[in-house]
Amino acid sequence: MNKSLIKQLLYSFLIDPLFYLCTVLNVLFTAFSFFFINRFFLIETSTTDLSFFFNSFAQITVITTPLLFFRLNYFINTDDYPIGLYTSFFSISLSVFIAQIISLVFLFSIPVSVNFFGSVDFGQIFCGYAGLLFYICASCCFVHFLFIFFNNINTFLALFWSILFLLFFNFIHLIPLYLKTGDFISSLLQKISFAWHFDSWSKGILDTRNLLFYFYLTLCISVISVTLKKIRISLNINKTRLILLLFSLVFSSIGFSKIYLRFDFTKNKTYSTDKITKELCRNLENPLRITYYQSKELKKYYPQSRDIIEYLKQFASANKNITFSVEKADADKLSNLGIRGQQLKSQNSTKIEYNYVYSTIQLQYLDKSSFIPFVISNKTLEYDLAQRIQQLISKKERNVYVCAANSFSVDEDYVYLENWLISRGFTTTVLPKNLLLNTLSFFDYSTTNKPILLLLGTSQLTDEESFAIKIAAEKGMPVLVLTNPY
Repeated sequence: MNKSLIKQLLYSFLIDPLFYLCTVLNVLFTAFSFFFINRFFLIETSTTDLSFFFNSFAQITVITTPLLFFRLNYFINTDDYPIGLYTSFFSISLSVFIAQIISLVFLFSIPVSVNFFGSVDFGQIFCGYAGLLFYICASCCFVHFLFIFFNNINTFLALFWSILFLLFFNFIHLIPLYLKTGDFISSLLQKISFAWHFDSWSKGILDTRNLLFYFYLTLCISVISVTLKKIRISLNINKTRLILLLFSLVFSSIGFSKIYLRFDFTKNKTYSTDKITKELCRNLENPLRITYYQSKELKKYYPQSRDIIEYLKQFASANKNITFSVEKADADKLSNLGIRGQQLKSQNSTKIEYNYVYSTIQLQYLDKSSFIPFVISNKTLEYDLAQRIQQLISKKERNVYVCAANSFSVDEDYVYLENWLISRGFTTTVLPKNLLLNTLSFFDYSTTNKPILLLLGTSQLTDEESFAIKIAAEKGMPVLVLTNPY
């Protein structure tokens, strides 16, 4: 890279209002998106998770990066500088990269301010900023190539097409949400999407596949761009060397996509297995088989479902007694096992469809099976896996007696509760209020596996029933009473 050229380009930015406009646009859009669109100031939805912050900045650069290259259009297409083509290409790209980094420096005030409202995850901050550096680098090279490619048309048209193409390759993975595509096409669109590969960075995960995607994309685009300029100025090109270089980059990227590493930088290690869980798995004396039943439509509606697969792979690799496999969800098979699909709405320009999708995890140990009926993220996945493994090893179930002691009915007014408890691994028994007194009076409290009594309301409890609940709690039965305002 040529230092004098970089200094000249940066100076041209500093005296150009367009640079300041882009910087202000980056900062204001990202701040507005995070604090207002993300509803940060609402108690019900506020969170210190910064993934929306990082994704917002990546989205606005779809516009500001081409605008900055628009300012440098003369330097992109001139041949007046006595420097190599690669030096010129990387010097111009680096100048725009630095210009975008200035916005990131100003935006560091957002994580700092969020920390006053709660505890931010510094591991996520590190990973998110690192991901943005790779993302911006690849975007700069890609837009630079587009300005070289559209050299012969009007400069404003080159700007328009650059924004359009960058927008397309950022959100190309969303096409299967609106158009029917096969599994192969859907997977291909995900693999070439800029935003898809940035998603894990924003969560605090360093995945070498995403890092290498941006790295190889930058190399390939630089080679193609310089080759294009050589053709335009009638320089000789070693076609054999060029083809071999591009093929080696493509095939090496494919190879590294199969052999990869994932590092969880989050403070609570949300996407990795805890030591306590690993210790629990060491108690497995027999093989444990984990099967993930996934509907093919799930990838379209919930791209984050890939994190489930990655987590389960890591979970299984930590213990030789655990095997893991992914299977296509069979609605009839899962229905026979008592698993219900989740209804999702899909809409395109001509019709609205309702589809049932499955995202079910089955654990098989000896002759026992346990299910996680529906999961779309791995925020509580480790807990769900650990408590089910503990049940399979100890052969003890977590039983819950649910009793409504108010004017409502469990079957009608709390119909959602039983399914939710089952999804959390509890065996639920609805206890009618008229049987509460007899059940507690004649219960064998000497057993070690006592059920939990979940009491919904207390307005219709008699003195005898209240006393029986008090005695049950004193004898070791866990009791949870939800009374206000009923």
